[in-house]
Amino acid sequence: MVQYDSRKWEPFVEKVALQTPEDQGIRTKWGDTIYRITLKRLQPITTDHLALTVAPL
Repeated sequence: MVQYDSRKWEPFVEKVALQTPEDQGIRTKWGDTIYRITLKRLQPITTDHLALTVAPL
């Protein structure tokens, strides 16, 4: 579970391609599918604080 202020941030989830020889260690430990979560600020600003919680379900 990932918690963040959804009034300020929009999440994007993408599958990470594991294609290079250097990715073999990742594939061995995590399998062929991993994902990247990117948070994009909804309103541009010059400074702010981000509170992000990552916890098991």
